[in-house]
Order: sequence, then C-alpha cells, then structure tokens
Amino acid sequence: MQYVFEISWEVCNKVGGIHTVISTKVEEALKEYGDAYFTLGPDLGQTHEFLEVDMEADEQKSLKEIKAILDGAGIKTRIGR
Repeated sequence: MQYVFEISWEVCNKVGGIHTVISTKVEEALKEYGDAYFTLGPDLGQTHEFLEVDMEADEQKSLKEIKAILDGAGIKTRIGR
C-alpha cells in the first residue's frame, strides 16, 4: 500500500494561513487517498484530536518506527490522520 504524508509546521500549530489551507483540503485528500492520508508535524506538547486513530498493527508499527527515527534525530513529531 502507498501512503501520502502532509508534512508541515501548521499541521500541529493551528495558526496562520497554511493551517487553514491544510484544514480545508483534508476532505478532498480523504476522498482521494482515504486511510492512506496522514499528517505529520512538530510535537508542540499540545493535545490534538487527530492523533488518536485506529490503525492496523503493521501500520501502527511502521508509523512508530518513523516517529522513533525522527525522535532519535532530535525532531519531535506527531503523526495522525
């Protein structure tokens, strides 16, 4: 399966025009990519409702591995749908 990742500061930082753009295009992205569409942004130490997602075990493991690699490089992130 192929995945699409939307990566930006604004994914988790809900301010500014780019966050608005991401928010408004999510509906179309979900129509096109469904469960293969993910967002990834900086972990700002805040709670975001989109982070709680149901995923298959292998998918969850892959995302945890991606997060661990980024965390190990000093890049604290949040990944979700």
